Amino acid sequence: LQAAFSRNLTMAAAIAVGVLSVGTILGTYAVATREMTRNYLDTKPAHATLKVERELTPAIVESVRRLDGVADAERHATLLGRMKVGQDWFPVLIFVIDDFQNLGTNRFTRVSGARTPPAGTMLIERTARVTMHADEGDPVLLKASNGRLQPVVVSGLVHDPGLAPARQEQ
Repeated sequence: LQAAFSRNLTMAAAIAVGVLSVGTILGTYAVATREMTRNYLDTKPAHATLKVERELTPAIVESVRRLDGVADAERHATLLGRMKVGQDWFPVLIFVIDDFQNLGTNRFTRVSGARTPPAGTMLIERTARVTMHADEGDPVLLKASNGRLQPVVVSGLVHDPGLAPARQEQ
């Protein structure tokens, strides 16, 4: 041990760093897996989503809610469009919510700004700020699939664990 003391010390340090690294990775994995699952389930994700081509009236939603085995039913509209920020256009997925105060499923957490967006404004997922180069208070121009341009102001940020980060979806 004395003849190659520095080499043995280096080897012991390398083994210690390796064991510490493996322990850190396993600990982080255990915590992240538990917290990601809890975070997602706290949104009360919908167990089923029905896509319809026509208007879904509140009366139809209420009749679905009364069916045996249905714990809750809500209507949410999802629109595809484009968004212009500065000179750049980005694809956008727009979620329309009837009642921000009484969300039963697919809930999200307010990060900053308005809890309920005023008319002519929208909330954005916090990871979209970087992708769309816009922040709270910034104006953006939306173009829905019907081709109509609509100016909108970002009134707040939310966190939705049920959505992929904006950098993945672009």
